Amino acid sequence: MFELIITVLIGVYVAGSVYIIWNLLKKTETQELALMSMYQQISAVLYTMKMLDERQMFESDDEVGTVYAQVSNTVKSLQIILGENIDGIETTEE
Repeated sequence: MFELIITVLIGVYVAGSVYIIWNLLKKTETQELALMSMYQQISAVLYTMKMLDERQMFESDDEVGTVYAQVSNTVKSLQIILGENIDGIETTEE
């Protein structure tokens, strides 16, 4: 009888552990997708800013240059988290 109780308790523990791990995996995957989406959107903004600023007039401007630097730093931070040059978008400054 004692062995049956122990077996049932271990079974409940294993089932609970499997559910917890599965739930955490789903949440992690959702967060990874959100982070990747944010990285792609910010990289596209930075790429568009670079394309519009071919002569680098805005990049060197005080007010616009500050925004440009912040977007660039955000992309670099996300690159560190997600890995370098995801999707082949070049985000390093020349």
